[in-house]
Amino acid sequence: MVTYKVAILTVSDTASLDAEQDKSGPIIQEILTDSKHDASCRFVTDTPVIVPDDIRLIQSTIKGWTLGGSYDWIITTGGTGFGPRDLTPEAITPLIERDAPGLVHLIMRESIQHTTLAALSRPVAGTIRNTLVVTLPGSPKAVRENLAALLQTGVIAHALDLITGGKQSSEVHAKLGVSSRALSSEEHSHGHGHHREHRHGPGHGHGHGHERGHGHEHGHGHGHRHGHGHGHGHGHGHGHDIPTPRILSHDPDLPVSQRHRVSPYPLISMDEAIKIILGVSSPLESVTLNVNSGLAGHVLSEDVTAPQQLPSTATTNVDGYAVQAPYKKGIFNVLTPSDLIPGPIPSGFVYRINTGAPLPPGTNAVIMVEDTRVDSQFTTDEGREGEEKTVELLAEVIIGENVRKPGSDVRAGDKVLAAGNIISGLGGEVGTLAFVGRKQVAVYRKPVVALLSTGNELIDLHQEPSPSNDTERWTGVVDSNRPSLQAALEGLGYKVVDIGIAHDGVDAHVKALSDGLAQADVLVTTGGTSMGASDLLKPVLERNLNGTIHFGRVAMKPGKPTTFASVPSAGGGRDKLVFGLPGNPASALVTFYLFVLPALRRLGGWRPEAAELPRIPVELTESLPLDPRPEFHRVHVRITSSGLKAFSTGGQRSSRVASLAGANGLKHPILPRKNTMTGTKIDWSKVEQPDFVYQQFASRRSTVYGKKGVVSCTEPLACEVGLEVLRKGGNAADAAVAVSAALNVSYNFLTRRETILTPDQVTEPSCCGIGGDAFCLFYDASKRTVQALNGSGRSPKALNIDVARKNGATGRQLQETDLNSVTVPGAAAAWVDTVARFGSGKVTFEEVMAPAIQLAEEGVPVSELHARMWQRSEDLIKSASPFAGSMLLNGHAPQAGQVMRFPDLACTFRTLVSEGKKGFYTGRIAEAIVELIRSKGGVMELSDLAEHDTEFVEPIKYTYAGEVTLWECPPNGQGITALMALGILEAAEDIGKIKPLLTMEHNSVEYLHTLIEALRLAFADTQYYVTDPNVNHVPVKEMLSKEYLKKRAENFNPTASIPDVHHGNPVTSTDTVYFSVTDQWGNGCSFIQSNYAGFGTAAIPKGCGFTLQNRGSGFVLEEGHPNQLAGGKRPYHTIIPALATRGDELFLVYGVMGGFMQPQGHIQVLLNILRGFTPQAALDAPRFCISAGSPDASVANARNAGDINSEVYFEDGIPAETVQKLKEMGHDAHTLSGFARLMMGRGQVIQKLTSKELVWAAGSDPRGDGHAVAQI
Repeated sequence: MVTYKVAILTVSDTASLDAEQDKSGPIIQEILTDSKHDASCRFVTDTPVIVPDDIRLIQSTIKGWTLGGSYDWIITTGGTGFGPRDLTPEAITPLIERDAPGLVHLIMRESIQHTTLAALSRPVAGTIRNTLVVTLPGSPKAVRENLAALLQTGVIAHALDLITGGKQSSEVHAKLGVSSRALSSEEHSHGHGHHREHRHGPGHGHGHGHERGHGHEHGHGHGHRHGHGHGHGHGHGHGHDIPTPRILSHDPDLPVSQRHRVSPYPLISMDEAIKIILGVSSPLESVTLNVNSGLAGHVLSEDVTAPQQLPSTATTNVDGYAVQAPYKKGIFNVLTPSDLIPGPIPSGFVYRINTGAPLPPGTNAVIMVEDTRVDSQFTTDEGREGEEKTVELLAEVIIGENVRKPGSDVRAGDKVLAAGNIISGLGGEVGTLAFVGRKQVAVYRKPVVALLSTGNELIDLHQEPSPSNDTERWTGVVDSNRPSLQAALEGLGYKVVDIGIAHDGVDAHVKALSDGLAQADVLVTTGGTSMGASDLLKPVLERNLNGTIHFGRVAMKPGKPTTFASVPSAGGGRDKLVFGLPGNPASALVTFYLFVLPALRRLGGWRPEAAELPRIPVELTESLPLDPRPEFHRVHVRITSSGLKAFSTGGQRSSRVASLAGANGLKHPILPRKNTMTGTKIDWSKVEQPDFVYQQFASRRSTVYGKKGVVSCTEPLACEVGLEVLRKGGNAADAAVAVSAALNVSYNFLTRRETILTPDQVTEPSCCGIGGDAFCLFYDASKRTVQALNGSGRSPKALNIDVARKNGATGRQLQETDLNSVTVPGAAAAWVDTVARFGSGKVTFEEVMAPAIQLAEEGVPVSELHARMWQRSEDLIKSASPFAGSMLLNGHAPQAGQVMRFPDLACTFRTLVSEGKKGFYTGRIAEAIVELIRSKGGVMELSDLAEHDTEFVEPIKYTYAGEVTLWECPPNGQGITALMALGILEAAEDIGKIKPLLTMEHNSVEYLHTLIEALRLAFADTQYYVTDPNVNHVPVKEMLSKEYLKKRAENFNPTASIPDVHHGNPVTSTDTVYFSVTDQWGNGCSFIQSNYAGFGTAAIPKGCGFTLQNRGSGFVLEEGHPNQLAGGKRPYHTIIPALATRGDELFLVYGVMGGFMQPQGHIQVLLNILRGFTPQAALDAPRFCISAGSPDASVANARNAGDINSEVYFEDGIPAETVQKLKEMGHDAHTLSGFARLMMGRGQVIQKLTSKELVWAAGSDPRGDGHAVAQI
């Protein structure tokens, strides 16, 4: 009995949110697994997959299933009607390669017999590659009826047999009276129904076919054929070809004259071949191995966490003396480990201690040995001659100095290594496992590889040639492929089984291939893949071993006949993989690295995106003659004083083995064919030594330089707070939280705030508050890693679209003043967790918060811009809640220079300090929040607040020009927009749509048009897909893939604006605070905090002193939308911090606040830096903003903020003629001046300079009140 693999796809918005609602998918699975439906075959199904009614998601799922021939039959259910969300036919029809109208007719006939309403159904049927696809309705009743019609008639079994190339040929062909071996795809014709013809060699043979129709048909060829009518078809002589069967290889039993003259295998691109390989090559099973050097090259299959905190107690990080601080300099007695007494160290004593040792009781700091002097020694009579007796302490250290706190290296439960991490041979990962006490660890098993060469002409390297006196006698070709591949494989750490050489013959091939497949996971053969009479690999794989050839030709040089197949395992279990590499030595080794190595890595657990060889930009030292096909030229890459350069290894003929000697790279053919291997090249001499042009832009500010810390912020008092924490020994994360808290007071309710702290620097918070959310990126200089924190809150669990509508919500989103738009404020927890996870450990959370509490109690003068924004929001504050007085001065918004005090806010801060997170999310503050929200019709409950916690997440990134990596927080934030835009810009260069971006004149028509269109294309996707990834899948990996970014870039028109970019874009926010901090240790903290639009809701809980955010207005009130409003879900977030690294070194800590403006600002400022602007000039330069930056912007169309198909605003400083030319290209261009320029956001930049010692360069946006200051 033949087995067919079936995939089931349920298309339903409702079921995608709740799998319990899927009734049809399980019914299909149940029917197909019932053996009663057809005795000739059986079906094996996977668990049904559910996707919403979305064309892209449907198509991506179907494409993935059909790639590589994993399934024989795909059935979809749902989305075939005429409803506005019924999109299954639109999704699948473009993918169909061969229609099956007869199956559609059968489905419709069966359905209409039960109800005439079935006439409104729109089924689709046909084949994609070698897979049958059939769409069924979503009704469980209709599914049963349609499947019965398809299965009980035997139509499906017969169709699958034809499509798959005769899996049940011995049974079906016997019924037809023919030999399955003689079946040829070119000799099938269908007349009234369907007809088969069979030929027997060149002579006159005959076969029998059958035909369903109103008559019969005769055909003549090498034999003769005739059909027999069965009287129930509907054709009238309209012949058509049947689908190409899966078996495409030639029949070795046929004479050479009747074999293929042209390869029947489609010629596919290298990228498509790689995609197929990685799709078929899933990781092998997990095994447990001992922790030792043998782990190198393996990939972890489990997360590794610390079982206990390390160090377990306070330890020293220097050699010196443990002391009880504070103390006065002077003479102290010395204790050593040999004479340590129980209990605390007595007064007047110090304890000699070595690096890593625990501090004894009664000590809290360590003074370095360099800061001491021996005062006296023990005498011989005292028995310890030469030993220190007393020492003089020459310095005074503070509490905690030179001390590693318990858990400061790793806390109990911390993840130290993650599943998917590669264990390198450098020792770091093995050392980490040993550090946390792991003796064994689970890893993916590495595949075993068998090697086989084919060909009568080959002799083994170590085989003695046959003796002969004839010097001209042919002695054969030495097989160089197996030795070279074995050396490569074993050098990479793979076990190799040498099968030897198989001579040209079916039996020899079957034996050798079977031997290799029995001993290995992957069989690599060389030779026998082309069109020669003795090239037997493909026929033997398909015809003798029941294998599936996934591809048989690749458009490349060398390596065109490369073949990839899978073969069922003789003992059951997963299929074995077979790579048929060309026989020419250069071709074999090149295709090994391009195709085999990625498969081996993937089988061993490597992530798909990491499995391929890395691609790096280099400079070619000579012009290379290139083949019309994509050619992989062998090169040697060297490090030179001017960067990486590639040198050709000489002649590139496929048989020339010498072209591989010394080669360590392959020139990638898809990059532009010029002397540089990338269209984008950064001139680092300009970046590191920018030209100083006085007053190039109108800010009249200079870049600020510092060797320790820098604070750059829109509020001068907040800058001072950041410096104060840095001076106390805090790091960038500690100072960032201090600045954030201070901005609650000094910049408390602005429409936006941003702060960046570079080396010990805080830039600027935008309109924020403890009633809002926060996000953070932290660069750890000691580990050279970037980590991310998501401090956004979720919607109330009881909230959904129906509840919102009943509460008066209209339109597509919640109104900003609707208290159902209040999500759980995440900033308070984010502050606590940032200090705990990323902080220095040298200052307490109380010390971090102390300056903000002081400012709140003593009062702060209001700045100019802040005062204006406050006055604009005065009416909103008064109307939002009964407690507006805590944010007004004598009932009115304050004027510039007037002092505001916030005693309620100070009390809130003190509660957070004394009680921690529970003090905010339970008790008095939580009760006040819930009481206010519910009094206004909201549904938030105390449990919503109590269950909140911060989430530490993996940041996402994009590397531009192969050198600068931009880091962003992952969704639910919009940072992916900046990454996509950067990728689209680079892809547009690679495919020739634009010239190199950094060579364009800054803010020229060409430059501005290019950036605007790239951002619009990025926003179109992120607006639709970005949501809470814990609730709905966000295809981040796909959106940032080179292939997809290239497809988006292909939409770019260099001469005109795209009239309509679909999916819209995110709504912008206005109450944001961004700041970044860097410190003297090289750490960087990019921190952003926000209440969203304006003052958020402007509603103030009783006795709390802060306004509540309105982040929930970022949800979409549309069923089935990925970002639809639902309970317990995080909304689309506009606030995004940014970091940039160069390699693994910190390069920039920066950001631009401003809601929808933020990713636009990230791109514009980064590119300004990369073209040689100083940090200050990069911020001073005029900017553009697609649509209004926020709903409360000072423009007429502000309520349409975020509509990427509407206006583009240009700042004063961009010439009027430039704006006019952009209008002529189709942009709805407008110019902004004065206060309206706040739409362009306010940014902060801190750049780490490349020098022998740590130096930071900082700039602060002239559109704000603040400045940048450096720590001394």
